[in-house]
Amino acid sequence: GDSAINPGASEVCDGVDNDCDGSVDETGCPCNVKSYGGKSYLFCTSGQSWTNASATCASYGYHLLDVQNAAENSWADSTADTYSTGKWWIGLNDRASEGTWAWDGGAAVTYTNWHSGEPNNSGNEDCVQFNRFHPSQTWNDEGCGQALPYICEN
Repeated sequence: GDSAINPGASEVCDGVDNDCDGSVDETGCPCNVKSYGGKSYLFCTSGQSWTNASATCASYGYHLLDVQNAAENSWADSTADTYSTGKWWIGLNDRASEGTWAWDGGAAVTYTNWHSGEPNNSGNEDCVQFNRFHPSQTWNDEGCGQALPYICEN
């Protein structure tokens, strides 16, 4: 029903298959686009603070990664490793209320993969990244102001 979405349309980075070719955002995105489980993911290697990364994802119709199960965690971590084995922001945070974890995209928190001893809120750590303990695929809470690569999903 949207006249801007048709086989002759140009693909833009917005989480939509604008040109009806069966692929979402295959061109036009500033980050590396990958697909998994029927979703599109942006692997953005330029470092940003967690809040800026969240805003950037939102500007493209995405949100920071909300990991729903071990298979998605393993895929996302392994895919991120193809670009960098350093830390990557994901969408989990407790910015609104200490110790109450929430996903950036609003999904329910039904899966976590904390590294042993985490989260520890050492120095007011309210945002979550993975790959600190590479290659364990576990998570760590981190200060939100660090400039890290990040993963968006739609």
